[in-house]
Amino acid sequence: MEKIKGKATNVRNTVEISGEGRNRSSSHVSVFKINGRPIMIKSVDPVMIEEDDFVAVAGRPSNGVLKAYAYKNLTTGVSGNDSATVMFLASLVAIGAGTAVLLVFSESIMDILPNLGGTLFIGVGLTGIYETYKLSTAYRLLKAERMF
Repeated sequence: MEKIKGKATNVRNTVEISGEGRNRSSSHVSVFKINGRPIMIKSVDPVMIEEDDFVAVAGRPSNGVLKAYAYKNLTTGVSGNDSATVMFLASLVAIGAGTAVLLVFSESIMDILPNLGGTLFIGVGLTGIYETYKLSTAYRLLKAERMF
């Protein structure tokens, strides 16, 4: 996990819409630079960063861009990260459902559908827990950040 802070420049905000009909979802994407380094934040909530705000971000680099999991706007005091608590709870539900499917419906190793379904749910849950860990780590890195 990497942390960087400085003045946000070249700030561009957009909304990304995916899916169709009732399965449509949106996410807010903010792209900017800190000390010339490209930063991208993707969130379900609007990213509250404007040109020349002093910000701190934490995330992981990918293809030359720091993909931030959390940010703290030191100019306005606003901070943001996707809801780690909701993701963690949904992950626990997925793991519980997968375990229940494996325990209740798979009587033998040859029952392929319950084994696949249960394993898939557990995999999704474990992935969600890992994502929650990354969000929480990024948030903790920024919690104590101050303007000066």
